[in-house]
Amino acid sequence: MAIGTLAVLAVVGALAPAVGAHAPAPPADAAPMVGASIAPFRLLDQRGAPFDLGGAGGGPTIVTFFYTGCTESCPLLAAQLLALHAEMRAPERDRVQFLFITVDPGRDRPPALVDYARRLGLPSPGFVLLTGSHADIVGVGKQFQLVFRQERGERIDHSAVVYLLDADRAVRGVYPIARLSRPALLHDLAYLLGSHR
Repeated sequence: MAIGTLAVLAVVGALAPAVGAHAPAPPADAAPMVGASIAPFRLLDQRGAPFDLGGAGGGPTIVTFFYTGCTESCPLLAAQLLALHAEMRAPERDRVQFLFITVDPGRDRPPALVDYARRLGLPSPGFVLLTGSHADIVGVGKQFQLVFRQERGERIDHSAVVYLLDADRAVRGVYPIARLSRPALLHDLAYLLGSHR
């Protein structure tokens, strides 16, 4: 699938609900994400160090939202992205960054993120898990038209979506987990990297 055709996918499912959950409805005026530019933001990574998206440059970035207490879509999505990482050629892996941004910053402090990455086998460098204040997460989430809300107990309903950003932080692809195709995402990554598959 050529990257130019991704707009259809974005319109159909940019805010698909989490698998097995009922995420809140997106705003009625939510615009398709493909082509949107993501402003730089600063959060904390799993080591407790500041992470600046504006300074991350150099290659494509894959972004998704999760929380460590999630037992439904998040582990499935992490497994898909880990498999994608394994399928990439070594030069590609060196140029692509995977960002996991928590929607539960109160509980998901850096030690919890380190434990989660270890349990799921997410390698570093390559996979960066991010947290911050609640206001930080809400601000970043708005840029991605993220929909999330606290349910009873520790459950959080949230959009289960993968976003592909180019080196200039423009959204080039939006992939709802329910229809996530690793071959299509690999193809789109190769296009952005100027390689061929």
